[in-house]
Amino acid sequence: MKASKSQGMMFILNMLITNGRIDKKTVIKTLGISNLTFRRYMQELRAFYFNFMDHEEVVYDKASDSYFLEK
Repeated sequence: MKASKSQGMMFILNMLITNGRIDKKTVIKTLGISNLTFRRYMQELRAFYFNFMDHEEVVYDKASDSYFLEK
């Protein structure tokens, strides 16, 4: 599936909220995006949480190559 940027960002945010964790490879495959695009989406999402969600942070877990919400 090829999604627009806003659709991709909403998909990632929904996965993060619903599952508490997002797997990089799964998102890249599902959205049909490049690794670079995924990194840009995550930078934007992390900036959003930093600026507007004081009580939560998007954290990268190197061991599982995934991101999760930390409160």
